[in-house]
Amino acid sequence: MRAYSTEFRVKVIQDAERIGLVKSARLNHISPQSAVTWCHNAGVFLKRQGYQKACVICGKVFTYKASGNRLCCSSACRAKYNHETRLCLQCGKSFTVIKSKTQKYCSHTCYAKSNRRENQGPKRRGSNWNTLRRQFKRSPSLCGMCGEVMAIDLHHIIPFKYFKGDWERANSEENRIALCQDCHHKAEKYVRNIYRLIGLIENADRSCHYDSL
Repeated sequence: MRAYSTEFRVKVIQDAERIGLVKSARLNHISPQSAVTWCHNAGVFLKRQGYQKACVICGKVFTYKASGNRLCCSSACRAKYNHETRLCLQCGKSFTVIKSKTQKYCSHTCYAKSNRRENQGPKRRGSNWNTLRRQFKRSPSLCGMCGEVMAIDLHHIIPFKYFKGDWERANSEENRIALCQDCHHKAEKYVRNIYRLIGLIENADRSCHYDSL
């Protein structure tokens, strides 16, 4: 074990008082623990060097350790910094919430009111369509056309748009069929062709009617 002279130890202690324990150890090529031990034996107790910063909330100057990244002087100021005031989208009441949260309502009651069916716009395929799809996903079945492959989706036999918003008739059991992907494409193509022909026939009948007049 290497022996150090008294003069060298005194120099290390003086450097520690001047620039800090860690920097003194590095400067003199010794371990930080040796520098700490020599200082303690000499009755010198040095605290870790800190930095000063102004609190972002109250402006008070405080000291923090070099390894930290504090922005506030106390837990009370930190709570104010991490929270913000928002307005409830339902009742307009102000409430306090953590900044990182996406909360938009002051209470569960307001959240429930904003998501009630009468407060929302009309559903694209009726208010029961999502429920029917969930029930279909929970009870898988074979394709209603080929009967060989598992069905992946529900299909309207008569397209929804031809019911003019009457979703109860459009989504009725008589107008639904479970189809696999290939049969679904075939059914969609078949329906488009059928209604295209119907449109052509109706236009031809109107033309004949006008010509007879």
